[in-house]
Amino acid sequence: LGLGCPGPAAPGMYGMSHVALHGAKDTTWLNFGWWGSTAVGRTPETLAEACERLHDMVVDLLELPEDASNMIVFDAGCGCGDSLLRLARSFPSQQLFIVGVTLEEAQAARCSELVTAAGLQQRVVVHCGDAVKIAGEPTYDHMV
Repeated sequence: LGLGCPGPAAPGMYGMSHVALHGAKDTTWLNFGWWGSTAVGRTPETLAEACERLHDMVVDLLELPEDASNMIVFDAGCGCGDSLLRLARSFPSQQLFIVGVTLEEAQAARCSELVTAAGLQQRVVVHCGDAVKIAGEPTYDHMV
């Protein structure tokens, strides 16, 4: 998983308890989503849909080019990796590289499992540690 996990300031502050909010085992989003209107024109029906919508809005703000080849996106606070996977799948034929970091060891482990299961380990890397320390190492094209 990379850098070893120092853990949060308050033990268990984030952990995996958020998974219960979703009621489904295939999603572990750690944001509360966007429930308002968008160009899609309908209100999300589930927390997962609202989380995906918020993620897509943030990615739109990055203004990634259609050809995002060899670009690197850094996700500070990637949680269990739903955002990393969605971003990677949004650019399936591209060589868009994504680096995610979380303070929680359990989240980093789950994220790593999901990345491997999706076959994206060549494009998506997960670290467990302090985002500020990790972010300072290589140069990134975008950060979320």
